[in-house]
Amino acid sequence: LKTVGWLVGIGTATPQRLLDIGAAVPSLGLSSTTASGSITSGTDIHKIEFGTRADSAAVFETVAQIKVEGDAAWGMNDHPTRMSFYTNPDGQNAISNPAMTIKSDGNVGIGIAAPVVALHAQGTGTREHRFESTDGDCSLQISSDTDEGNSSILSFNSAASGRGSIVYDHDTTAANQKMQFIVGDGAIT
Repeated sequence: LKTVGWLVGIGTATPQRLLDIGAAVPSLGLSSTTASGSITSGTDIHKIEFGTRADSAAVFETVAQIKVEGDAAWGMNDHPTRMSFYTNPDGQNAISNPAMTIKSDGNVGIGIAAPVVALHAQGTGTREHRFESTDGDCSLQISSDTDEGNSSILSFNSAASGRGSIVYDHDTTAANQKMQFIVGDGAIT
């Protein structure tokens, strides 16, 4: 441990930051002392807060946070966790809902704390999701098993009801493969 003014170095004699850890593979560990049996869905396990004392030197205001929580009840050799990233929305001075969550099953939620599919984005107002390349082609690929009877589907929904879809049928016989445009009443166009 080396201190230079307000700078602290661990594994380095010349710290360049408030805390500078030097090693071939630096590692920083957080270890919770909460008993495994008491961790359920939503139990805080680890938290890193980012904040400021800009408005009042005496009050720490959290402006962003990374939180690890239980994703379900813990048991012997079973520790499901989720990681959430919180930010401070414009016009507010406190964090509330997570901006992004990664659940124990790998589902990622943007604007939603409990994603139910691999990538689940939710918000209010008009939403735009963009895939962009600044120097080449950009594509959106929908892949399904090529076994007969499987399909790749692009759905268009409004609230809970389907408004239409584009369906590609992966038949093993090329002549039977087809793409269908289906409107809200189920009619194929």
